[in-house]
Amino acid sequence: MTTKKSLSFRLLGLTILIVLTMSAAMMLVISQLYQVRIHQEYENRGQAAARMVTCLLDGETVDRYLDSLEKDESYRQMLDHLRTLQRENGFKYVYVLRPVEDGSIYVFDTDEEDPVGLGEFFSWVDDWGEGFGDYYWSLRRGERVEPVITKSEKWGTLLTIYEPIVRADGSVAAYAGVDIAMERIFQERLYALAALGIAIPLLIIVFSTLHHFAISRIVLSPVSTLAEEVSAYVTERPGEAQPAIEDAEAASKQPPVPRPDDDFEVLQLAFADMKSLIDTALQELKKAEEHTRLMLDTTPLCCHVWDSNFRIVDCSEAALKLYGFDNKREFLERFFELSPEYQPDGRPSREKALACVKKAFEDGGHIFDWMHQMPDGTPMPTEVTLVRIDHQDGRIVTGYTRDLRHIKKMEKSILRLETEADKAYYDALTGLHNRRFFDLRLKRTIKSLSRSGSPLGLMMIDIDHFKEYNDTYGHTQGDACLKKVAAVLKSSVTRTGDFVARYGGEEFVVVLPNTGEKGARLMAGRLLENVRNCKILHEKSAVAAWVTVSIGVTTGLTKHTHHPDDYVKRADEMLYQSKQDGRNRYNFKSL
Repeated sequence: MTTKKSLSFRLLGLTILIVLTMSAAMMLVISQLYQVRIHQEYENRGQAAARMVTCLLDGETVDRYLDSLEKDESYRQMLDHLRTLQRENGFKYVYVLRPVEDGSIYVFDTDEEDPVGLGEFFSWVDDWGEGFGDYYWSLRRGERVEPVITKSEKWGTLLTIYEPIVRADGSVAAYAGVDIAMERIFQERLYALAALGIAIPLLIIVFSTLHHFAISRIVLSPVSTLAEEVSAYVTERPGEAQPAIEDAEAASKQPPVPRPDDDFEVLQLAFADMKSLIDTALQELKKAEEHTRLMLDTTPLCCHVWDSNFRIVDCSEAALKLYGFDNKREFLERFFELSPEYQPDGRPSREKALACVKKAFEDGGHIFDWMHQMPDGTPMPTEVTLVRIDHQDGRIVTGYTRDLRHIKKMEKSILRLETEADKAYYDALTGLHNRRFFDLRLKRTIKSLSRSGSPLGLMMIDIDHFKEYNDTYGHTQGDACLKKVAAVLKSSVTRTGDFVARYGGEEFVVVLPNTGEKGARLMAGRLLENVRNCKILHEKSAVAAWVTVSIGVTTGLTKHTHHPDDYVKRADEMLYQSKQDGRNRYNFKSL
């Protein structure tokens, strides 16, 4: 019995040691795999959310917000939607920003405790810290960048994802940003380790029970019997008697043999604990599925889901409302009936749809125009964004459909309004911008440049002895002279953002954003030369035989305290100095 008991304890200890070693190794491997999966899941979720923001916003809308800096009703609705997106996905921040020199200008920010205001400037070093130069210049060039993990005292450790928001011409206007707290990912990893920590003792109990219930009967009993027989053979000698148990008291000290009923009770308790864990896991899975279903059904966008076999398998409630269906089954069965047989480019609708879904599975996403039609046959132009989502069970593609009918109507209305606005902001005689446009545009330019402290140049231009020209050649020829000078000035100012306006009478003004003293002097010399080379005859001029101009120039680094009159007054002083010095020249003085 002593030999049997010793073997039993040794086998039990060896079994527990093996179980602990295997469990520790399994915990390490599973935790690492789980961390990678959670990291990838959050990255995919962040990319999908950022791409959803790019579907809701276009570059022109971002430009309008940054130009006006007005938080209108649509702006507040968009901000509320971004905050809902942030809360439902567990993100730390969702925001929209435009990279500029030495930093970024914010358009939207969902941080409720310390929000960044519309148009507020933050330096790159303050936001990110040193060492992100290449990343910053990639954003400035409008390139798509990979997610990056950053750490700062202000923002913490974040997984940052950027998606570009483009204009109609394809240029990048801003980036939709999603910040995911790495602490959240680490927390989920701890949950997994805690679950494994609960499972390991249960495994030990199960293996120990199996050891007692099976191994002791299959392995230990034959071995102990053989050991007893060998021991009896070795210890027995002729004429010697075997020692016997002296009394009943010694026999009573032997450990009782466990009954089979006790073993079954232990197994029953172990299996009950395992069933409880499985039920808890199933409840968590059901909760996650309900959360996913809630996100799909509550999104305001028309959304549909494709599986890896290119079959449409689900849709949002917004899709049913858009097309007028009562249930999802009818929508899924009649999906291809919601498109004409051929698309505007001549391709069959079904063939093009499957090709676009395939491209999204291969490239990760695809954006294209699509012509839908309502059940009554009414055409509906749309923009479709396909986004691939990778998860542990495979891949799916989610499609977001944007109804462009109201946008087309708005484009026509905007075009009509722009045509009417042109009449209000252009000078009828010269075709240049008028004084009203100059006043509004200069104020906005100063406000925009003051965020980064960029320079601004301004010129006041006056035609020399224009009164004598009118007296000599008449007002009709005077108007023709103004048109020719205006055409020369307009053709000479070719850089995007620069503009020429008629200030009044024979005076003109030129505005040069992002231009310092050197550039302003070069432009002034060019304008003087181009007007002289036009050779408009002026017999009564005391300066030359041709029409000439005098120019006053000023530049300065813009500040938020600057006023348009500051630049106009300084340039007008320099124009007066040019006239005093003999005309047909320019004078410069910085602001």
